[in-house]
Amino acid sequence: MAKSKKKNVKKIKKKEEIINNNNSEFYDKILNIAMVVLIIILTFSLFYLLTVYITNKNSDDSDNSKDKDNTEETVSYTDIIVGRSFNIDNGEYLVIYYDKSDEENASNYTNLISEYKGQENHLNVYVVDMSNGINKKYAKDTSNPNPSNASEIAINGPTLIKFNDGVVEDYIEGYEAIEDYLK
Repeated sequence: MAKSKKKNVKKIKKKEEIINNNNSEFYDKILNIAMVVLIIILTFSLFYLLTVYITNKNSDDSDNSKDKDNTEETVSYTDIIVGRSFNIDNGEYLVIYYDKSDEENASNYTNLISEYKGQENHLNVYVVDMSNGINKKYAKDTSNPNPSNASEIAINGPTLIKFNDGVVEDYIEGYEAIEDYLK
């Protein structure tokens, strides 16, 4: 019996070792899963904090830029592209073509247009910014004073065109000539 007791004790010890090993493996798996979950939570938290920081920084920057630059963005119903010159309105209207990227030039034309619009019986005035990429293909070395459609327009410097029912009626080039025409 002593032998069978020893065998039983050995079997019990083996079973305990197997159970302990299984428990150890189980706890190792749980620990690994917990570590993965913790890493995922930390990663998402880091991205969240980084996003909040960047968003707040950008909103602060935009607030600062608004304080520095007190200009309001507005929609202009008078700024057009060259391709629309012939089909804006029925009747008479003026289209002035000039480079708005030159601030002094733009200021002069803005004042000139404002003065013209202050007159009685003025025509609608539309403006084409020749520095705009869409309009640059119409800036040429020689002008075409008799275009019959938008694809034939060739502008060489500041130009005013008077349209009447989609037909060119007057073609004026140069600031002084435009200024005289609008007075």
